[in-house]
Amino acid sequence: MPVTSFALTILAVIFAAALTVWAMTAWGFLTVVPMVMAVGLIARWALGRVPYDDSHP
Repeated sequence: MPVTSFALTILAVIFAAALTVWAMTAWGFLTVVPMVMAVGLIARWALGRVPYDDSHP
């Protein structure tokens, strides 16, 4: 992984954590937790592996 991609990944994680903390202070814990869980599940689905399909010629 190039250094730039690694640095951007670290910055994205820090930004996401700060955004989550801000949202929890602004809207409350019980409002933000389902949103964070939904985003996590969507990200897991979007980044999942797709099995190779060689059934079509």
